[in-house]
Amino acid sequence: MKFSYKKSLITPAPGFESGLLYQSKIPVLLSGPKGVMRFDALVDTGSDQTIFPLLDIEEITGILIDRNTKSEVRGRLEQHKEELFLGSKCVLRLAVEEEVYEFPSSIWFSDDGNSPAILGHSGFLEFFTSTFDGDGHVLTLEPNKRFSGIAKKLEW
Repeated sequence: MKFSYKKSLITPAPGFESGLLYQSKIPVLLSGPKGVMRFDALVDTGSDQTIFPLLDIEEITGILIDRNTKSEVRGRLEQHKEELFLGSKCVLRLAVEEEVYEFPSSIWFSDDGNSPAILGHSGFLEFFTSTFDGDGHVLTLEPNKRFSGIAKKLEW
C-alpha cells in the first residue's frame, strides 16, 4: 500500500528555503461500535504510541475512553506535556485504490485540543513493514506477521 506524502507550506527557514514541506500523513478511518471519524494522521517513527485527539470521539464513534488508565507524552525538550487516556474497541482502516486494511488498535487519546493524529509504534507501526522514500515522497506500508486484521482487495 503506497501513500504520497502530503505537501505543507511553512514559513521559509534554513533547510526549507522553498517553504514546502513533505509529510508522511495518510488518511485513516477510526471506527468504534457507533460510528467512524476520518483523520489525516502523521506516520511518526519517533512516537512510541498511536495518539488521536479526543474531540467528540466517544459521542460519534462509541469508543469508550478509560480516564483511569493514563499515560503521558512529552514534546520536544520536554517543555510540552499531555495527559493521555486509553480507548477501547478501536479499529483503524486504511484504503488506497482497491487495497483495504482494517485492524484493532490500541489508541491513546489526548484532550489537549492541539494534538494531531499520530500513528506511532504501538497500535500502528508494529503491524507494518514501513518504507519512507524521502526522495520520491512516498510511504509504503506492508502488513507484517504481527498484523491481525483484515487485508483485502476490492473488486469492481
